[in-house]
Amino acid sequence: MSVRRRTLLKVIVLGDSGVGKTSLMNQYVHKKFSQQYKATIGADFVTKELQIDDKLVTLQIWDTAGQERFQSLGVAFYRGADCCVLVYDVNVLRSFDTLDNWHEEFLKQASPSDPKTFPFILLGNKIDIDGGNSRVVSEKKARDWCASRGNIPYFETSAKEDLNVDAAFFCVAKTALANEHEQDMWMAATLVDFYINVVALSAWVAYKESNWISAAAWIILLVCFGSITTCTYIVLQLFKLSHQDSLQDPMCHILLRHKNKDDIERNGKFSFVVAARVLFSTLGCLMLGTLIYTLLIDGLPFRKELLTPWMAATLVDFYINVVAISVWIAYKESGWIGAFIWIVLLICLGSITTCSYIVIQLFQLSSKDPLYLMLLNGGSRNMYFYRNLSQGNLRKQA
Repeated sequence: MSVRRRTLLKVIVLGDSGVGKTSLMNQYVHKKFSQQYKATIGADFVTKELQIDDKLVTLQIWDTAGQERFQSLGVAFYRGADCCVLVYDVNVLRSFDTLDNWHEEFLKQASPSDPKTFPFILLGNKIDIDGGNSRVVSEKKARDWCASRGNIPYFETSAKEDLNVDAAFFCVAKTALANEHEQDMWMAATLVDFYINVVALSAWVAYKESNWISAAAWIILLVCFGSITTCTYIVLQLFKLSHQDSLQDPMCHILLRHKNKDDIERNGKFSFVVAARVLFSTLGCLMLGTLIYTLLIDGLPFRKELLTPWMAATLVDFYINVVAISVWIAYKESGWIGAFIWIVLLICLGSITTCSYIVIQLFQLSSKDPLYLMLLNGGSRNMYFYRNLSQGNLRKQA
């Protein structure tokens, strides 16, 4: 069974007074038509649910006043719109001539991130009047207007006879949903970035824990709760430090599992170093491909409409994990300049940098070295001590 996702889409309907905006909405939502005209005051909205592919879409359709005295209210109603429907009366030339004004006014007040690609749809209404003999705006003229503005979809409708109304609003929903997909794609890319960093942290947690049950429990918590688990786990490791360890090299003791257990990888023919090289090279390429694809499809992510509450929460979660990885990088690097450059790259490129840095560290080890040596500062005496320990040349020292 496919998973259904519910999406709320805001649609604004604009056009001169009397072109049939309210009638179109009532016909679409309530299947009702009234001959009695009543001007809309300010703005109102109706909702309708429909299914598009695997999504349950709720259209929130805003009916706005066509009178000029209400146009100053536009900024309050237009912001956050996913699509704009322009309506004119095919029998009234002036209602067609003012479409440019409505188009420009919407872009001015809604302030979409990319006005050139924001989705519009044009409806030519009241095609039923006098059998179409009284129309003054031809279909060709309307389609030429749409073509000059980026091939805006065009429908000729009749609210009274219910002609093309459902088809028009279904197109509205699909067009608005396509615009909303930009948020989905960047959210997906951010989650890929986040979970690749989680893989790196999970590998460390698995190494730190003395048995697979506790390791699995911590990794599940890390996958589910992200940086909350990261911070909790690190704090617990800090509390385990003895006073002597905290004075000598606390970072070394936090990274390593236990002095007496860190030669566990020396026996066995399988090379964890080679496997880790392949794993993190693959993950880095995956994230790089995801980033390039998303940039090509949806452009740069620096747009305020992409910063939804869940995107903001995911970014906070992501960058808290980045802080944890940055501390390790700062510990690994021998100079502050190198550490600073890597941390800036980590902030900007996320898990691409994480994977690149890990792979570089792995290539500084031989395939026979234990994987945990990657955690240590290469220039520290701890590195020398634990390398010799893994080779069996040194024993536990007091």
